[in-house]
Amino acid sequence: MRPREYRFSASEVLEVYAGHPLSLATIRARLDRQGKRGDKEDDLAFDSETETTDQNHIGAAEFVLELAAACGLSGASKVLDLGCGIGGPARLIADRFGCAVHGVDLSQERIDDARELTRMTGLTSRVTFECSDFMNIEPKPAYSVVWGENSWIHISDRERLLLLASQWLVAGGRVAFEDVCLQRPIRPGTETEWFATISDAWRSSFATVEEWQSAFTAAGLEIMLSVDRTQPFIEHYMKLVALADANPSQYPAHEGDGWRCAKWLAQSGAFCFRRIVGAKPC
Repeated sequence: MRPREYRFSASEVLEVYAGHPLSLATIRARLDRQGKRGDKEDDLAFDSETETTDQNHIGAAEFVLELAAACGLSGASKVLDLGCGIGGPARLIADRFGCAVHGVDLSQERIDDARELTRMTGLTSRVTFECSDFMNIEPKPAYSVVWGENSWIHISDRERLLLLASQWLVAGGRVAFEDVCLQRPIRPGTETEWFATISDAWRSSFATVEEWQSAFTAAGLEIMLSVDRTQPFIEHYMKLVALADANPSQYPAHEGDGWRCAKWLAQSGAFCFRRIVGAKPC
């Protein structure tokens, strides 16, 4: 039996990011402790000690670079990052590949942080941001890549989301997506409790790999790549849980609860982590 699909309003999703442990303030504090200026994107994107980076998603910078390679990014690429948060992936791919990126997010606070972090790194000529509800923007075919990294599970209407993403693309453009998916039904008892906890902590609506892939094909996108990255996902959350346990005052309780449940559900086989690249026909 399929688990209950939780649905959350935009205002409920925004609550997750109020006082988030990864922000302009926490990144600046970490840079100060380490004696770094933060004028290079690598200073923001990499921190093996505390993971206080601008990469607010599973797999950190490593997964950004893998996803970028999978969708064929180059200096000629024009990327639209839907659900960009504080802009970590946008800056990292602009810095490494030389592409232009426009990020859209519903949180004004996160967009303000994204703009300041981008100013610090000198990437404002290639990376721009907009505070908007991307589900209600009229799409125009202007981008070679639409990017969705660990943010689209906040959206329950997957078919409309992928249709809009496709409409933003020029012919031959690609949608680059990765996120947590359901791998099998949630079992009654403890797993159901874990699932309810993480659904609320992340304010997310989880779907199966097949449901995501169906949304791609319904939007007229040909699936070029669909690969499992569950083991590195588990390893990433093992590290985050250890950090939260060692430094409870630095992480909101709901964040630690979500990380633990994500790890448990992946280890039990209920969750997986999937990377999908779809192409718009030429």
